[in-house]
Amino acid sequence: MTVLKVLMAMFALLLTENSYAVKTVGKSSSKVTATVIFREFISVTAPGGSWYNQPQELVQWGAMGSPYSLDLPLVVEGNVPTFLVSLDAPVEMVNQANSAQHFQDVSVSFGNETHPFKALTATPELFSNATTPTTNETFLDTYQLKITAKPPEGSLSSTTGNYLGTLALTFEPMAVAP
Repeated sequence: MTVLKVLMAMFALLLTENSYAVKTVGKSSSKVTATVIFREFISVTAPGGSWYNQPQELVQWGAMGSPYSLDLPLVVEGNVPTFLVSLDAPVEMVNQANSAQHFQDVSVSFGNETHPFKALTATPELFSNATTPTTNETFLDTYQLKITAKPPEGSLSSTTGNYLGTLALTFEPMAVAP
């Protein structure tokens, strides 16, 4: 008889033999405990909860040769009031048609009216959200991300083109002592 036939026979026997009583011997209950661990979180969005999925354009507001700039509002929300921000790598804005041409002295800073703007580098900078948590126990504040860059060297006719760069930031919530 194969193993499957033996198992089927035993199952059929169990189905027909239902006169057995179950007796509990020994421990019949257990105490279960759980530990709730506080996990820090941070959420960074554009106002309205979305993100900047399209390339953003820097604008030159002054005369020829003056810096280009861009200000982007960012909403920072988290369950701890303090967080760190750092630049993952220097921003390089390169001409798509001629990689030898690039914007110069690209700088990125972050802050708002109540928190002084700080230049962002690979070294994390400390920031604090509003001191009073919102109704859902989170801290929320709006900041400005400022990007400035000097135009490429050369004449306007020789440097005209589309320039593209990547801005990568890291936002980290500060751990809170338990």
